[in-house]
Amino acid sequence: MAIDKPTLLKPLFDRLESLDALSDEERTALIDAANNDVRTFAARQEIVAQGSRPGTSTLVLSGLSARQTQLRDGDRLISGLHLSGDFVDLHSLVIGEMDHSIVAMSDCTVINFPHAKLRDITTRLPHLTRLLWLVTLIDAAMHRQWLVVRGGLDSLGEAAHLLCEMYVRHQMAGLAKDHMFPFPLTQQDFGDALGKSLVQTNRVIQTLRKLGVISWQGQQVTILDWDQLAEMAEFDPTYLNFSKEPR
Repeated sequence: MAIDKPTLLKPLFDRLESLDALSDEERTALIDAANNDVRTFAARQEIVAQGSRPGTSTLVLSGLSARQTQLRDGDRLISGLHLSGDFVDLHSLVIGEMDHSIVAMSDCTVINFPHAKLRDITTRLPHLTRLLWLVTLIDAAMHRQWLVVRGGLDSLGEAAHLLCEMYVRHQMAGLAKDHMFPFPLTQQDFGDALGKSLVQTNRVIQTLRKLGVISWQGQQVTILDWDQLAEMAEFDPTYLNFSKEPR
C-alpha cells in the first residue's frame, strides 16, 4: 500500500526548519531518500542493535526511543532519548558499526533512509547536508550536557535537568501543551538515564512531587512550577540550539 511520505516526514521537516528554511528541492530530496515502508516497534523492542552495521539511518515518526549501552554485568545505561522527528543513528552513515543500541521506550513508528541515498544528498545539496550535520552536532551537544549535569549537579538537579530538557524538546516538536508532555518511561528507565538506582530514583521523584514542581501520572508529566524546576536544574537551553538562522 502506498504511503503519504510528505505527511509522514512532517516531523523531520519541522525539526530542520526550526534550524533554517528548507527549499522545495531539499524537501523533495528527503522524500525521495526515505524508504517506501513504515516499521512499527512495540515498547522494549530493539530498533537498532548494538554491534550492527546499518545500511540505513532511522527516523522516528512517533513514540519515544532510547540510546542505550549494555554493560558486561547485565546493567544498561541510557545515554540519550529520541522523539518524533529525530534521527536515531544518522551518524552510522559515516561511523559504521553501532557501539550502542536503540530501543523503543513506547510503541514507535519509524522510517529508514538508505545510506546510499543520504550520500547522494551530501554530494548534491550542501545546504541540506549542513542541516543534517547540525542535527548530529546537537545530538553530541545533548550528550555532553548529560555528562556535565551528571558531574556537576546533585541527584535532584540531574532529574530536574532531564525533565526540563524533555519538556523543551517536546515543546519544540509541538508535542507539549500547557506544560504537559508524554513521558512513557518507567522509574527504572528514568534511573538508567540518570545513572541512579531504583531506590535513589524513587526518592528523587517523590521529592520533586512534594516540592510541588511536577506531577507524574502514568505516561504524562506536568511541570507545575517551571521556574523552580529550571533553577534546580541550572537549566540553560543554549545547547539545544533554538535559533533559526542561515546555515
